[in-house]
Amino acid sequence: MINIVFWAGNRTIGGVDTWVANLKKNVKSEKCRIVTMGDFGTFAGDQKVDINIYSWKQAEDMLLKLSPAVVVPNWKFPLFGVCARLMEKGAALRTLGMCHSDSESEYYQPLSWYESAISKFIAPGPLCREELIKYLPYRKDDIIYLPYGIDIPRANDKRYTLDPLKIVYFGRLRQEQKRVFDLVSLSKILTDSNVNYVLDIIGSGFDSAVLEKMISGAGLSGRVKVLPQLPHSQVLKKINDYDVFVQASGYEGLGLSMVEAMAAKLIPVVTKASGGAWTVIKDGNNGFCVEVGDMERMALALKNISRMKQEEASLIGEGARMTAREFFDINIIWPQFLDIAGLCLEGTKRKWAHGNVLFEKKGLFPSYLPFSRFWGMIFMLVFKLIPRDSIRSLLYKTGLMK
Repeated sequence: MINIVFWAGNRTIGGVDTWVANLKKNVKSEKCRIVTMGDFGTFAGDQKVDINIYSWKQAEDMLLKLSPAVVVPNWKFPLFGVCARLMEKGAALRTLGMCHSDSESEYYQPLSWYESAISKFIAPGPLCREELIKYLPYRKDDIIYLPYGIDIPRANDKRYTLDPLKIVYFGRLRQEQKRVFDLVSLSKILTDSNVNYVLDIIGSGFDSAVLEKMISGAGLSGRVKVLPQLPHSQVLKKINDYDVFVQASGYEGLGLSMVEAMAAKLIPVVTKASGGAWTVIKDGNNGFCVEVGDMERMALALKNISRMKQEEASLIGEGARMTAREFFDINIIWPQFLDIAGLCLEGTKRKWAHGNVLFEKKGLFPSYLPFSRFWGMIFMLVFKLIPRDSIRSLLYKTGLMK
């Protein structure tokens, strides 16, 4: 039995955690077992991690017990360094690097620094693969394109409201990547164009408070609401109430929330975020795309949808669902993922390039997790008094942690 160990868990629910949840739910193989570990306790809103980590020393001990294993650190890059040290000592471990987003600082640069500990790479978007190859041309054959997989719900006879047009965005509320403030500009244009609509924004993130102030200041509170983050399983039920999914992202890896909306027959109206799933959208057939920042064009697409007949909207919604089923069905994706994990185990151990240095230096703290068990327990006590998200937010704002 081989363990595939994923790092998971965060305050905000994002595509990475929901992808891990989908894999854990759907992988059925006698040859491997999906194990989750993390320092937040839960992931995807309502799933408990199998192993709650409070120090890197504990992570080392757990990985030794789980070996032979393929470790997928996701965004928790220091875990590559921990694995590198264990592999140097002969542990039966290999690592798989996920390039989850088309971002130099978030993925290309750190994956390049930890490259010597990584057996294979997966990019969920074709453009992410192309860009990562530019950073690591000598690893081209080890960088594999494989999209995320999702559960495809049963087909249903969805009815579209259209008047009012019910619009939803669900995901992380971050301006830097998701450009959520553009949704305020979009709403202003729709209101000025006399479109009868409502927009629900579901999620949480560092920019949620500013977003709510912008909505209120623009006099849009009657039409636009920021709803609290929901567990992923509840979001998938709630989105059936909407006609359209919008996304204004500046860059993506795939855009998993868009794919989930398409599978539920929502009509996607999204930006051509680099690396995103918009690459499978054909305007008017299964959704609509506009350039990043072009809220005038996005508003026009939404206005046109609001004027459609039920039959026309249904055809586009069904096209969206068929696209999700063709390209992103978890039952097709997970066997391919296991094949790649198997290639990691078959490959020879790579030599760590950074000597005794395990963590890339980024700010004063590469991670708030300490190495020792003792300080790990102290940190856990502190987190009971002061929410770790408050501490992390302060460290990010001051530049002490990246």
